[in-house]
Amino acid sequence: MFRRTGAEGEAVVPDDRFADMHRAHYADLVRYFARRGALNDADELAAEVFVIAWRKLPEDLDDPRPWLFGVARRVLAGSRRSRERKTGLDIPLDDDGREPALSVSTHSGEISIRTDLQRAWNRLKPADQEILALTAWEGLTAAEAATVLGIRRSGAAMRLSRARERLRALLQNPRPTRPLLPQEKS
Repeated sequence: MFRRTGAEGEAVVPDDRFADMHRAHYADLVRYFARRGALNDADELAAEVFVIAWRKLPEDLDDPRPWLFGVARRVLAGSRRSRERKTGLDIPLDDDGREPALSVSTHSGEISIRTDLQRAWNRLKPADQEILALTAWEGLTAAEAATVLGIRRSGAAMRLSRARERLRALLQNPRPTRPLLPQEKS
């Protein structure tokens, strides 16, 4: 098995600690990328996070999960920038103002709720989507989300509270008169 070594040749991250970390968090990172529209690249992006972790993981971390999600956030941003440079187009993923695709269901109420939630989600600003996704989808606490976002705990708690309020308000008025333009979402 490979060993990450420091300048003097000593092991910086023991093999078993890195392997345990990989087993514990790899699937979470793949889901993180897939939920953000990088389904085809999710495995490759998660692997890139662990390459960075191999080189730069701080030794004093008790819980590497928030740190890994912070790295994942930056890897995803870099991947999107690279893709935009290659294609020369800025095509939003699942947020193009069209009606969301619906899956077939026998419960029309469930479809209605999912449609309303998708519409409300699409109307949120990206910063609100990110804090809500980190806490709801990834199961991070506000403090862990603060680490991922590189902000203070109090800032993350405030951002989360406000994002929840905005989502709640949008769900109470689920049908927009028109889709928001990209410059209105920022």
